Order: sequence, then structure tokens, then C-alpha cells
Amino acid sequence: MIIQRGYYLISGALLSVLILSSCDSASKSNATLHLYTDSIKEVLIETNQNLTQTENLRIQAYINRMKWPMEETGSGLRYWVYQRGEGDSINQGDVVQVSYTISLLNGQVCYKSDSSEVQSFKVGMSDVESGLDEAMTYLNVGDYAKLVVPPHLAHGLLGDRNKIPGNATLVYDLTIVSKGVND
Repeated sequence: MIIQRGYYLISGALLSVLILSSCDSASKSNATLHLYTDSIKEVLIETNQNLTQTENLRIQAYINRMKWPMEETGSGLRYWVYQRGEGDSINQGDVVQVSYTISLLNGQVCYKSDSSEVQSFKVGMSDVESGLDEAMTYLNVGDYAKLVVPPHLAHGLLGDRNKIPGNATLVYDLTIVSKGVND
């Protein structure tokens, strides 16, 4: 009976030690994993900042080469109204019709509307590129404008999986043809 009680006592002690040491190992593993995850996040953030900075330099060099007096918004969109229209300003909820040419910084044309075709979308509530949508709030009906839209406001890392490659900055040459209000 004493041997059996000793056996239970030793078994209980060993089990307790195993449980406590496994908890300690688990917490050490979790701590290591947490450190590893944090360092990966830091590297990704730094890499993204470097990519953004490099892209901003490319965009600025392009704008300087073209000698366009562009305005830059807080999001990184650049725009220049090179011919002012006499129409109304564009507001959230307006349905606008635009004619456009979309090209890359190297001049390659990706998309172009023909004379009988315009793109129509509702400002602030559409699935167009966020940079194009944002630009509408700075424009009036009849305006002719150039936009330089960085990748994060265009099609991002993947592109459009057709003519626009991944991580591409887009250059729009557009005309605001008309607007209407859609309830």
C-alpha cells in the first residue's frame, strides 16, 4: 500500500512537472512565434514603404519629364485640369460619363474609349478604381484632365488581369462628358 501510494505520488509529481514544463515550452514557443511574426511584420512594412517611396520617385520623374503642373492629394493621386469646363462640379452620388485614355508610365496605351463610347459610373458608390473615383470630386463637367494614379489607387499588385500589369501606375487623359443624379 505504501509502495502504491508512493507510485501515485511520484506519478503525480512527474505528471505535474511534465504539464508545467510543457506549458513553459508552449509559452516559449508562443513567445518565439510572436517575435518571429513581429519581425516579419516589420520587414513587410519596411518593404512596402520602400516600394511606395520608389514608386513616388518614378511618378515624380514622369511628371517632371512631362512638365505637368499637377496637384497631389493626401492619398497620392495627382491631377491636372488642363482645360476647364464650364459645367457643374461633381459630387458624391452623381452619375458621371467620361471619355478616357488609360496608359502606363512608359506610354503604352491600355484602354481607350472611342468617340461613341463613354464610361458611366456613380461617384462614391462604384467599382471603378478608387483614384478615378476620388479625382471626380476635384473636377467639373466639361473638364479635360490628366491623372496619375499610383498602384494602391488603381489595380494594385495584381493588375486587372488583362491589359494592366500588376503594381502599375496609370495615367488617365480624360474628359468629363456629362453628369446626372441617380436616386
